[in-house]
Amino acid sequence: MQITHFHPERVRPLSVLVVDDSDDIRARLIRMIQHVEGISLIAQASDASEALRHFDDLHPHAVFLDIHLPDQNGMELLKRIKTWAPSTLVIMLTNHPYMEYRIYCQRHGADFFFNKFTEFDQAIE
Repeated sequence: MQITHFHPERVRPLSVLVVDDSDDIRARLIRMIQHVEGISLIAQASDASEALRHFDDLHPHAVFLDIHLPDQNGMELLKRIKTWAPSTLVIMLTNHPYMEYRIYCQRHGADFFFNKFTEFDQAIE
């Protein structure tokens, strides 16, 4: 058995994509994420089209994804992300925490589902 050595310089920095149509929500999430050790690359998008471009370029480890976006439903974007990259961690955020949304997102691979009003800070923990 051959033992391989760990080469930290070959490890890709953790990358995060924040997708929300609210400038304030994106800014707040980014401020919170910047304080998490090990994350060195953060991209942001205000709609699904921009998110897909960043996703294609960045191949992020994690995506914070709003359910309601101006050009596409975030739940449909979740399905696309999980189809292309099933190991990507997807954290759904919503102002509409309906049980049917939660179930839909869970069935389509969302790793977490948070209510922006009551659970926002938990999304980073």
